Amino acid sequence: MISHDTVVFQGSNRRPFYDLEVGDTVMVAGPSDSEIGFILIQDRMTFESAAEGFIGSSSGSKGRVFYKIEGHKDLIPQMISPDLNFIYLKERIIVPCKDMKWGDKVKLWLDGRDNPVWCEILEKNELNLYGHYLGEKGDLHYFSGFIGLKPSEDITVVGVSKFDEIGVGSTVYIGGQGNIMNYVEIDKLCEPLWWIHGDILNLDKSSITILSTRYGVINYLFAGDVGYVDWAAKKDGKVAELEPGDDVKIGIDVEERAVFVEKTGSPRFRIDGTITAISNRTITVTGDYGTLQVVVNKNAAVYKGGEIQTYSALAKGDKVMVSGYSADSIDLVVCGK
Repeated sequence: MISHDTVVFQGSNRRPFYDLEVGDTVMVAGPSDSEIGFILIQDRMTFESAAEGFIGSSSGSKGRVFYKIEGHKDLIPQMISPDLNFIYLKERIIVPCKDMKWGDKVKLWLDGRDNPVWCEILEKNELNLYGHYLGEKGDLHYFSGFIGLKPSEDITVVGVSKFDEIGVGSTVYIGGQGNIMNYVEIDKLCEPLWWIHGDILNLDKSSITILSTRYGVINYLFAGDVGYVDWAAKKDGKVAELEPGDDVKIGIDVEERAVFVEKTGSPRFRIDGTITAISNRTITVTGDYGTLQVVVNKNAAVYKGGEIQTYSALAKGDKVMVSGYSADSIDLVVCGK
């Protein structure tokens, strides 16, 4: 710690005790770090300007991306060398540029060519969150892991002009502290234009098939890595975790691809197995759980051969998933599972 009694020299010139600037190279001496008696300024940093902004998620062969905040939240991307070191005064540590996290808020002192000559961390990203944007409930915005966050008043968004333009299902990088986010960077923007409601009939790595009350059987290709959210269960995950019979809403983009799924319900009763006996609408299903008789409703949907049929299409040996209100009230049978 310096005081009025601290002696400061630059070369052979004595300077006031407060004549120290960020970036000065100095030699200090004193009884302890809390009682500095002498400071020699060996080199004074020269710079033309200073800039505040955030470290981005991406990097390239030339270094890391720094998003400079200029004017009214205008962002100017700038490559900075991976060999730079950042000073974090709060923790009294030096952090190499390559170890910086996306969303770390920093200040750079720049020379006449916009090259950093001194780098300081203003605020570290404590969230380090990457995943799907699930949507808004109440005053919180939710992300993968069902993490609810609030945007700060001066939140910085990279990839779109404002936070409200981030579509449900988008994959994003999040920075901030506690439950407050101050940095969002778009990795993949999803923009659901409409939603289709129905029951899942089939699900594979590339597509989902549902039975819609309004449109019948519809198949949608997935637009890459698609996630889902179940608001009632406060759960989210990969869409592959869903099962036939689940009630869902599917977000569809302009290319008519599924970009996100909202699970709205599950059947009260659901089993998988093989039909081992049939008597009118009563079928016997044998599976890992044992053998059970179920009753298929007269108007139940039977998905077999890629189309909806009646219960009369069922046959011994069919591998099925049956679901409904109870074993005595089955309203969906999916064959070939």
